[in-house]
Parts: sequence; structure tokens; C-alpha cells
Amino acid sequence: GGDEEEEGATQRPKPSTQRERAGGDHKLVRIDASNPAGRLKAFLLPQSAPGIHSTQKGSCDNNDAGSLGALTQARKKRRRSQGGGARSTCELTSVLEVLEEIERAAHGELQEVLRNHTYIGIADEKRVMLQYQTRLYLVNISRLSYDLCYQLVFSRFERLQHYALSEPASIKELLLLALEEESVSQADETAETLAELLESKAEMLWEYFAVGIKDGRLTALPVIIDDYSPRTERVPLFLLRLAHDVNWEEERPCFEGVASQLAELYKFTAVVPPGPDKGPEGASRAPAAEESERVVQHVVLPACRLFLKPPASRASDGSVLQVASLERLYRVFERC
Repeated sequence: GGDEEEEGATQRPKPSTQRERAGGDHKLVRIDASNPAGRLKAFLLPQSAPGIHSTQKGSCDNNDAGSLGALTQARKKRRRSQGGGARSTCELTSVLEVLEEIERAAHGELQEVLRNHTYIGIADEKRVMLQYQTRLYLVNISRLSYDLCYQLVFSRFERLQHYALSEPASIKELLLLALEEESVSQADETAETLAELLESKAEMLWEYFAVGIKDGRLTALPVIIDDYSPRTERVPLFLLRLAHDVNWEEERPCFEGVASQLAELYKFTAVVPPGPDKGPEGASRAPAAEESERVVQHVVLPACRLFLKPPASRASDGSVLQVASLERLYRVFERC
């Protein structure tokens, strides 16, 4: 009985408040994932401002700019049903090698941050703010979404669904647009040659990557991330690089080249929310910014959370930067 009394006397009372349970003020996580009041949008976009509400809720063009004959989500299933981010069932050695290398190169700590983050807001066209535990990170979502799309092309190799273009676009005309931007001489002849090359690769592009080319026209693009389609103004340059930069002679370099160009086409770039006093120009950009916020928060980041295996290089190349730590901030304030 005496031992029990001594043991009971030394037991500390259970922490009763959130502050005590966390271990002190400096351990508290200040942002509630379910509460938008802590996000940057709450400061940049007043709730009462007109013209802020999201448009095109069911579809994301990631831009709202001109289209190639609006992408429609036909999403017809190909030979096999699409299977999340699971390992590819493809038996090609080159594809299996790439997937194994992706697994080996994955950075565990960075993956943990992405899986358990709280979204704060868009910082600029390429970066977003995320909170993980008591730390705040500036994350280059453009680079990470590139990695995500590249990996998903391989993990869904031969199983990608597709968007059907409601108005198939001339490959040659799209190539001409890209060549004119690059100031290439003899653009017409070059476009004709490159269009013929892509036409000759049409069967492989469709079978492996769900890129549809028929009778000299682009008819379909792959669904790499659900509810997300590429910025259409990037398509001409995508086709130019696909024809010109991909090594079509060797299997693995070819697959890697096509996957890389698709990742460039699909990587996310934000429309930065305007401030509260930006005038007519800012007001006109607000709907696109609101849609961009929806896409990164509810489409791209959840896909990263589920499927991305971030390469170790992203932990050291500036793609993910810790910009604040609550513990360090408390030490600073204590000295003041």
C-alpha cells in the first residue's frame, strides 16, 4: 500500500490544455487545415470582393487562356483501367528500371512533409507556402508537379486515359506557331518534316502515352492527373520538342524523353492572386487566380500527397526551403 501511495504522489497531473499537451507555446501548430482564415488568400482576396468566385469548377485548363478547341473530358478507358499511382504492370525492362530508380531516389523526409502538410497559399507563379508541424516551407510546386507527372507517366505506362479534343488541331500549324516563336528559318519545310515524324510515331504515342495523332491532327492528350488538363498555349512547343528533342532510336531514352516533354506540358504554374487594391486589371485576373488556387490546393497537392516520390535532389536544389520555425521565432522574441 505504501508503494502505491509513493507512486501516486510522484505522478504528474495529465495536461489539460492544448498548450500543455503540445509542450508549450513554441510547440503549437498555429494553422488549422480545415480553417481558411489562416491562409494567404484570406489576406489577399476579401470575401466581399466581387468577381472572386471560382469558375469552371468541373474542369481545369490551368490557365483559362485560349484553347485548342476546348479540351473535353471524354476520359475513355484504354486497354486497361487506370490504377492510381500503383506500380506499372508493364513488363518492359526499361520502364521497370525507371520505376526502380524513382523508388531508390525518393527522399523520405520530404515525402513526409508533402504527405502531412497544411496548405497556406500561393506565393508566386511557381511556389506555394506549406506548413508541416511547426515549420513553414516555400515549395516550388512547378518542379514538384513536373516530377509527379513524369513519375505517373511511367507508373501508368500503357494505362493512361485521355482527353479528346473537341476540335482536333493541325500538327503542322501548331509546329509553325512554335517555330515562329523560335525564329527558325524555313519554318514551313521544317514543320512539314516534323509533322511527318510525329505521324510516323502515332501508334506508339497512343499505345503507351495516350497522345492521339490522326491524319495530321492532334486528337487527344493523356489524363495524367484527374481534373487537370495542360495549359493549351504550351502545346505548340510541346509538339516541337517532342519531334525534335526526343531520341526515337533507343527504347529507354525515347520513353524518358516523351515522359519529360509531357511533364513539361502538364507542370503547374499558378496565377498569382491580386491584392485588394489592384484596380480593374487585378479584378479581371481574380477569377483565374481563384481557379488556380482551387487547382493547386484540391488537385495538384493532393496528387503529390498520394503519388509523388520526391527525388532527393529536390531537398538540396532550392525546391523546398524552410522559411520559418515557431521554435526559433520564440527564441528571437525571448531575446527582445
